[in-house]
Amino acid sequence: MKLILYNVYMGCADKSRLTHLIKFILKESPDILILLELNGWDRQNFMKLNNFKNETNFPFHSFLNIKTGFNIAILSKKSIDYEEKVLKLFHHGLLKVRISGLTILATHLTPYQQSFRLKEVQEIIGHINSLEKTIIVGDLNSLSPHDNYNEVKLWSFLQKTKSTKFGSKKVSYGPINLLENHNLYDAYLLKNKMFNHSVPTKCNHDKMHFTPLRLDYFFVNSTLKPFIKDVKIIQNSQTDNISDHYPVILCLEKV
Repeated sequence: MKLILYNVYMGCADKSRLTHLIKFILKESPDILILLELNGWDRQNFMKLNNFKNETNFPFHSFLNIKTGFNIAILSKKSIDYEEKVLKLFHHGLLKVRISGLTILATHLTPYQQSFRLKEVQEIIGHINSLEKTIIVGDLNSLSPHDNYNEVKLWSFLQKTKSTKFGSKKVSYGPINLLENHNLYDAYLLKNKMFNHSVPTKCNHDKMHFTPLRLDYFFVNSTLKPFIKDVKIIQNSQTDNISDHYPVILCLEKV
């Protein structure tokens, strides 16, 4: 089973970028596609979403309308057996579905204060059933302590911009530490020893993507951990120009 996470920057409004996105998805042919920042995809009775589904061959979907406009969707080749939409206590939201015995919690955590992000992560943890094969996936807007960042450089930038995105007194890894402390595993680290970044791309628009950072994650619980086959961040001439984030691919053994 193949899953792709893609933050497509403000709904992939440019027609050229959208065309490249469709070509990329057709080439990779995932079973499940998690899309973030679907701004405007709900307009005109979900016309853009439905056109995209038809062109990429996804018969099923779950869509979370978010007051910020940064909507989330999960598209699937197989039917969605359960869905839950959570907006309370989130800057954006949480979309929870169950597909073929796999529970997926898709989110886009706040890009602002890390203190609020910690509360969002705690809320996500409360939705996890340890007996279910579970994935937490999304743009977590958080740094991993295992990625060996230059903390001096990071902190200098944060001070100059007066940002508390990655900590208020020093560079902090609180949200990722919190997930790991609850027996959740960063799938990328299970299969990769070398750091790779999910931002910025060559068409970056976010000033906070000021240096190579890994912000997009698949986390899995111990029940699903044995099924991880491969995890990759796809950087090539095509994905350089689709969004300000690179896509992340997770491949599972049959679950």
